[in-house]
Amino acid sequence: MKRLSKIIMATGGTISMLAMCCLDSDGVYMYYAALVCILGGFIAGAGYGLRVLSEHRREMQIELLYFRQADKLDGDMELIGIEEVRK
Repeated sequence: MKRLSKIIMATGGTISMLAMCCLDSDGVYMYYAALVCILGGFIAGAGYGLRVLSEHRREMQIELLYFRQADKLDGDMELIGIEEVRK
């Protein structure tokens, strides 16, 4: 998922950079190039959103794993986080 998001971000960035090269065109083509540039930015943003989503999903899976292991332990024990250990 992380690799796919990097590919999507790179594709969007490439589209935007190529469209920026055409912004000095005359007439209507300048507006088309600006629209393509904005579209490339949206594609790159979608890739970044996919990356953030995959990282959040991975963190949630780790937390669920910790909670499952804590449920297997005795009910009187507490799960101590890393932040509490470092203090």
